Amino acid sequence: MRTAFVSLRLVNFRYLWYSQIASFTGMQMQQVARGLLAYQLTGSYAAVGVVMMAWGIPQTLFSLVGGAVADRVNRRNIILIVQFGTGGLSLLTAFLILIGVISIPILFVMGLFQGTLFAFNMPARQAYLAELVPQSELMNAIALNNMAMNATRIVGPALAGIVIAVWDISAAYFLQSFLYLFVIYFMFRLPPSTGHLRGNARRSVVAEIGEGLSYVRNSPTLRLLIMMAFIPTILGMPYMTLLPGFAVDELGQGAGSYGFMFTVTGVGAIVGSLAIASLTGYPRKPLLQIGAGLGWGASLLGLGLLARQFGYPGALVALCALGLFSTTYQTLNNTMVMAATDEAYYGRVMSIYMLTFSVFPLVAGPMGVVADHLSATTTFVLLGAGILVFVVGVFTLNSRYALSDERALAPEGAAGADAAG
Repeated sequence: MRTAFVSLRLVNFRYLWYSQIASFTGMQMQQVARGLLAYQLTGSYAAVGVVMMAWGIPQTLFSLVGGAVADRVNRRNIILIVQFGTGGLSLLTAFLILIGVISIPILFVMGLFQGTLFAFNMPARQAYLAELVPQSELMNAIALNNMAMNATRIVGPALAGIVIAVWDISAAYFLQSFLYLFVIYFMFRLPPSTGHLRGNARRSVVAEIGEGLSYVRNSPTLRLLIMMAFIPTILGMPYMTLLPGFAVDELGQGAGSYGFMFTVTGVGAIVGSLAIASLTGYPRKPLLQIGAGLGWGASLLGLGLLARQFGYPGALVALCALGLFSTTYQTLNNTMVMAATDEAYYGRVMSIYMLTFSVFPLVAGPMGVVADHLSATTTFVLLGAGILVFVVGVFTLNSRYALSDERALAPEGAAGADAAG
């Protein structure tokens, strides 16, 4: 465990890490508040899913543009602009709730704006992270970044639950907008990005998007890794949009217990992040990811079965395991994508990778319709089984890659192409 926090000795990474904590605490608060507000307004799983879809639509449309921009513009400035915009939208939403005019259409429009900003934020943030730490410590830095994000899954929902219970939902949005002041402060203390100065002469954004897509298409390792991110994320992340109705209607819990469900998931996620942060030098990362994928599918399936059998306590056990395995899987995947990418393509490759996280909100609407007809517990069982089938299929069809070590991830090495082929 002495190696788990090694990247924090770098002062610039610490500032980025602090900004991540403040930013994602606000995001986790909003996730609780937005889902609960949408469900209170309509009483429908589908409505919660539609509000989440609004967040995903612009990410799908603009994520590739965000990656191209991240490779040609100062990445720190992109992040600053996004944080200003996100904080302003949270403040506006709080006022609309306070004066009693909030509605599902307004939440949908707010989601469109937030999703657009997020499409530019994540490629820039991930690429900027790779500038601030040496390659040998990249997995450690990514794991610590994910640990910060997952720690907010404990603090953010718990804080949102307390604020909503004591005051109301608007107070959660006000507090979120205040947290973005800390994000902006730490980002101003970081040096300007230099990644956009590397690479070939600049062409049009469209041409550079095409170049990034070609780069991924011509790398068997990157193609496999992005597919391994895409399918489990599509199946394994929409459960979050079902939790408000699942907690209230199927488990008979209130807002505080709903927030605690996110907290328990965050506890498992922190354990997973710490474990990965301490395994920076572990060479069998592909096989480790396969094991984490199996755990992800099994814990999501268990969420449905244990909740049905043991109620709220059973759901908490499954959610803790779900946080651990999903975070371990995603951190490993993120690290291996970066390791297999040339620095000049960081922004564009990460934008393609982040498309996987922009598509799952689009699936949230249909998943909500399924849950309205079958129940959330049955939907969890089906989604978990789908992840298990996928991971077993990947291992069976790509066993040479799954059993290889990290040398197979070299961006231009033949080993990556041979192993993933």
